[in-house]
Amino acid sequence: MKNHEDVCYSICLYVLQCEEMAYESAKTALYNLIECDAFFFENSQAKSILLRKESI
Repeated sequence: MKNHEDVCYSICLYVLQCEEMAYESAKTALYNLIECDAFFFENSQAKSILLRKESI
């Protein structure tokens, strides 16, 4: 998950335009992805799609 943090935060910051809200949103998005078993078994393209969807 560590290598997905920057991308997730960047997407959240782009959408929200507020660092504090982006930080909280990224935490929530990453937590939700940790809870999603499918995320860990998908290929890199599918992971990227799931990450973007959850971040937005």
